Amino acid sequence: MPGTLGARAALAFALFFAAGHVRAQEPDGPGPSIVFSGDLRFRAEWLDAASFGVGGGQRSDPRGVRAYLTADTALPGPARLLLQVSASGEQGRKPVERPFDRSAIDLAQGYLELPIEMESSSARVRIGRQEVEARGNRLIAVRDAANIRRTFDVIDAVFSSGSWIATGTAGRPTRNGPGAFDDRPDPDERFAMLTVRRESGPIHPELFFIDRKRPRAVFQDAVGPESRKTLGVRASSTDSNAGFAMQAAVQWGTAGRSDIHAGALALEAHNAVRLGQRTQIGFTAGIASGDRHPGDHRLETFDVVYPDLSYFTTAPLYFPGNSWDISPFASTRVNDVGVRLGIDFVNRLSRFDAIYQPPGVPLVRGDGTGSHHGASLPYVNVDWRWGPATVFLSYVHAMPGAPIRDAGGRTVDFFLSQLEIRF
Repeated sequence: MPGTLGARAALAFALFFAAGHVRAQEPDGPGPSIVFSGDLRFRAEWLDAASFGVGGGQRSDPRGVRAYLTADTALPGPARLLLQVSASGEQGRKPVERPFDRSAIDLAQGYLELPIEMESSSARVRIGRQEVEARGNRLIAVRDAANIRRTFDVIDAVFSSGSWIATGTAGRPTRNGPGAFDDRPDPDERFAMLTVRRESGPIHPELFFIDRKRPRAVFQDAVGPESRKTLGVRASSTDSNAGFAMQAAVQWGTAGRSDIHAGALALEAHNAVRLGQRTQIGFTAGIASGDRHPGDHRLETFDVVYPDLSYFTTAPLYFPGNSWDISPFASTRVNDVGVRLGIDFVNRLSRFDAIYQPPGVPLVRGDGTGSHHGASLPYVNVDWRWGPATVFLSYVHAMPGAPIRDAGGRTVDFFLSQLEIRF
């Protein structure tokens, strides 16, 4: 659809340059203060076979563009109003296009923020469409790998007292439509989250609870409406030279006719070394439970609630759930150029459960036989920051394990190039 992408690209350009013009004409006089910002991104991917080639996976070479224009307004008194519009276009994605990659001009975010001041504490409430800030939680992401970032139509409240911060969010995810101003809260899905976090000190502990209800979930051993609750803990350090983050969670609820009993654990650690500027070596590791006894109406497959679509690497090939992985890496930055090298070894936990692919559906079903090895994913990422622009390049050489190869899969290559301009 060249015409469609061309029209969306023109609209994205118009939004971005209009934002720059309005910002330049911003008055200095009294009255409500308005801060304008813009974001324009071009992105091109190339994957020589989607789904590792399983089922005759087609080559996918999507090219996309998106633009965001944001007006952040301080209203009379302590209130704040944020309005953000977006436009995006994409073509070339196989085997199917995604609803969150293409849209005419739409309201990306729009919320009213009301602060509440107290003697020894403070609070604020946001009402409207907004991105959910998860502070590094691996289960909630804004989905920046897609053209349209994930938002929710929610009430979001934050209460701060001393070094403790409590956040409560409740509402529905936004359902993206292709037309202009046609995005709506999803009537079939509900979401709520509560977190309590300590900010001061070298380590930040956090307790979180997530409740999600959706009309249809698809796992190897359960298909149907899902009501899943997640209770977890997270801790992270603030030391940039030798940091870590740990997260653990358990899940319960129902999916189809099955009761959910699942759990997960994730860890990331890094340490600075004396080589170049800001050089680090480290690793990430994780385990997400899988179903061990098919047909017993007990679903043990862990679900990453709202993740990014490129969870393990930038390549949209492998999805967490019935998996364990370990990924050593090394990264360095010299002036404005950063490089990260690594490899992710991903394995299935139970041979009776599937290997899953984005957005969380079975790629290869498990029958209790075969190897545990899912895939080896060596990668290199490069970013270059030049003024308001950032260039990001990524390459992944995805080598499937025996279960995927036996299902018809093969080694595939993934390339990503991206240019983003912000002001």
